[in-house]
Amino acid sequence: MNARIAIILATVFFTTEAFSEFITPTIPPSSNKNFFRDTNMDGRMDRLELCFLGNITQEYLENTIDSVCFTWPDTLATSQNYCIQHNALYIDSTSSRRLFYDLPQSANIQPNLTELNSIKFEKPYGSVMLYYKTESNSIVKNDSSELQMKDGMAPVIKEASLKSTQGKGTDTLIVTFSEGVLENQEGTSIFEFKSSKDSAIRELRHSTIQWDLTNTQATLTFGTEVDKSQRLSPRDSIRLRALATKDMELNKVPENSPFHSVPGTYPFTTFTNPSAEFFANDSLKRMPIFQLLFMPFESNSPSSSEMGVAIDIGGQELENAVKETLRDRRKSQVEGLNLSEIVVEPEKLFFSLELQIFTNHGAYVASTHSEIPCTDSRFSGLSTGNGNCLSDSKRLFLRWNFMSVDHRIVGTGVFIFKTLVAISYDGLVIYRNDQESGKGLYSWGVFRR
Repeated sequence: MNARIAIILATVFFTTEAFSEFITPTIPPSSNKNFFRDTNMDGRMDRLELCFLGNITQEYLENTIDSVCFTWPDTLATSQNYCIQHNALYIDSTSSRRLFYDLPQSANIQPNLTELNSIKFEKPYGSVMLYYKTESNSIVKNDSSELQMKDGMAPVIKEASLKSTQGKGTDTLIVTFSEGVLENQEGTSIFEFKSSKDSAIRELRHSTIQWDLTNTQATLTFGTEVDKSQRLSPRDSIRLRALATKDMELNKVPENSPFHSVPGTYPFTTFTNPSAEFFANDSLKRMPIFQLLFMPFESNSPSSSEMGVAIDIGGQELENAVKETLRDRRKSQVEGLNLSEIVVEPEKLFFSLELQIFTNHGAYVASTHSEIPCTDSRFSGLSTGNGNCLSDSKRLFLRWNFMSVDHRIVGTGVFIFKTLVAISYDGLVIYRNDQESGKGLYSWGVFRR
């Protein structure tokens, strides 16, 4: 070896040795074991899981890795870039080849997004860049790695809505998921439910199940053949059974996933009494012909000595009925909103109760009509100010005090009653009792004592 070549090799060796004192060899990241996770199954991405081809030490993490940056949609569906410094990453206690980052609960992350290829959100999202430190502790664009990420998030229930017949017919449950799902168990129910009455957890048996074209929505029916103990009621909650479903990336629902509350609607029911017995006395004569009473919710009015028409008003079921009507008939106003995001304004909600009374021969006896806003102070039991029927449920009872229009007490006999009970919201009719198979016309017996 001549002297010139020896000098060149020595120079190269010295330069390489000196440079290695500043640069720690990097450990390559995995190409197929990096995941976005939803650890608590609430539909929000909350963890980055990064895997490497060698063991990661705390010293390596502090001296070699500078930061991790990722993109994800925020609550406004706009893709945002988030950067995490190395001191917020931690090494998995069960495998030193894995790093984790857990997002804080306050993170502005899009809900109900459990896939990487949703067309509903701005692209791109779901990219991750790993930045390394240099000898000057600065980041340069070329000193980084773009990680190949995978979907590690199981589907969640985005929304559920129940239409109950209170055991009188077929109930319908519509469930929307955060992404397309596939049934993983043939011949068994994919749901279980927790009763709001006894908190017992039972398998949810259904008569039929039908999926939409994207497999993001399932419609279940429950006929009368389904045992009452296995039928849902509004305010119960449901969850996907463990391992019963999977998404298109084969992520299965784990054990002990959270329950999802099921808002629902009961059929509106008007309460009447086919016969009543009353005593004609002076106290009765001093009463008005009709009275509108705000009774306790689900009370027993009208009793055996009362006559009129009543309806229970208020609660979550009424609010849900309004929301469902807006969805069906005011789609442009609520497009893209979940049931829980639709706002019902009490001042736009009204109730109508009407009675027309005739003798059995068609002669006019008396009539009245009452229009009640949801904000009537009597819902809250106040003499003045606004009430709120959605938070203070009552039974509205329009009572007839057995007198004709000229204030004379009627005698024993059969009377024809025409009733109207209607609920409207912002000009939309939510319910009318006379639209139910001709209901609204009754023959009632009156017994005077």
